[in-house]
Amino acid sequence: MPLKRREAKKVYQSQADPNGIVALVDLDIILYQASCVCDVVSYCYPGHIPIHYKKDAVNYCHANGLDPDLLVKEVTPEPVEFCLHTIKMMIHNIMDKTGATIMRGFLTGKGNYRETIDSRYPYKGNRPSEKPTHFNAAREYLIKQFDAEVVEGCEADDWLGICQTDSTIIASLDKDLDQIKGKHYNWTKDILYEVTQEDADRFFYTQLLTGDSVDNIKGIKGVGPKTAEKLLQDATTCLDMYTICLNEYEKADMDYYDLLENANLLWIQREKDVLWTPPKDS
Repeated sequence: MPLKRREAKKVYQSQADPNGIVALVDLDIILYQASCVCDVVSYCYPGHIPIHYKKDAVNYCHANGLDPDLLVKEVTPEPVEFCLHTIKMMIHNIMDKTGATIMRGFLTGKGNYRETIDSRYPYKGNRPSEKPTHFNAAREYLIKQFDAEVVEGCEADDWLGICQTDSTIIASLDKDLDQIKGKHYNWTKDILYEVTQEDADRFFYTQLLTGDSVDNIKGIKGVGPKTAEKLLQDATTCLDMYTICLNEYEKADMDYYDLLENANLLWIQREKDVLWTPPKDS
């Protein structure tokens, strides 16, 4: 039976304890997960049976003297109802596991300011542009059925950071949100965890050194998480960590403006339209 309109709002808002927990849900990820899982992908050499995984299809071609460049990608979508039901179950699971009684879900809209930053590398330029079959239908469902808030000018992540308080839980799989102190829930790992302010600050400055390959943000060449951890291990304040980062950028023939560019690409907002600024000596 299809979910009745506004059912989620009735369950999670009108019956909610006004002093209860609010789940701040990253609906961008739910949208992609639910719509992607309903696209059954296979690879087929003309005249041969389709094979689910591309690696296996390439191996099949090599084993049979066929040219893997002639493989054709085929997408067979499951019915849209499967996608919408998956969304409903994912959201209900998040609410159950977090103990939240109110949900605020966010979707990224138009005009992400990060795309206007004068970057050496296009922000998220390594992402595929092709959308899953049921992407638009799933997005509309989230807006109409779950009152998804579409944010413009920034990303859903920013509003998760802006809205986080002592009585909220950020529900996301995006590691970038570990910049934000407070309670978090990862539904894939099924873990609730807490990020302290010190953890959040250290995570941000670690990213400033390493970059973020998922979003096509280049850090310092050759600096990975272990090297960054070692560089920052004796730092006790944000000013200490910033100074270390700036020194490492300069050693790598980059400057303050390269650091500033990366910082503002990486930074998850805590206040609306307020970007990152270097810490000052108090």
